[in-house]
Amino acid sequence: GTAPIRVDVRIVATTNRDLAQEVSGGAFREDLYFRLSVVPILIPPLRDRTEDIPLLVHHFAQLAARELGRTPPRIPAETIEALVRYPWPGNIRELSHAVERAVLLSPGEDLPPEAFRRAAFGLTPTPQSIFRTGGGAPPPEEEEPSANGIRIVLTDLNIARAEETLIERALEATGQNRTRAADLLGISIRTLRTRLNQPD
Repeated sequence: GTAPIRVDVRIVATTNRDLAQEVSGGAFREDLYFRLSVVPILIPPLRDRTEDIPLLVHHFAQLAARELGRTPPRIPAETIEALVRYPWPGNIRELSHAVERAVLLSPGEDLPPEAFRRAAFGLTPTPQSIFRTGGGAPPPEEEEPSANGIRIVLTDLNIARAEETLIERALEATGQNRTRAADLLGISIRTLRTRLNQPD
């Protein structure tokens, strides 16, 4: 075009790096840094504001229950203590996904600490070390995983069939939304597509 067009925009740039330090090390352009750094807003990682975790856990649990058409679960104090101890390297996104998976896969009205352990989901990335902090022993491994209030009964220890069952439950709970199902399972959408496209 040849005529100016008036616009009113606000640009928000985010990063998890210390840009001032990146500029000093020559890894980020100094002129671009000063162009972007008009009103800097520093948000500390979740591990540095653990006092927010209980509120966030209850908030995410209510959201997940509403989406799944379930009653919001009760969250015992020992669950909150375990979640506060975990460093949450994925920050709020990791926490929200962990809570959503726990609500989906827990058959009871409570969310006990074991609802967040690896064995409960099969594919979740949440490490078991979350429950070992403070010297406590990890929960037993024999419990059957469940989804959307329906217990998943594993008739044998075949990993492929157990994985297939979990994927089916996640797709049912999300209305066949593959992106949301992948988030619930803690895997990428590409991995989920690969699993679904595997021959029987």
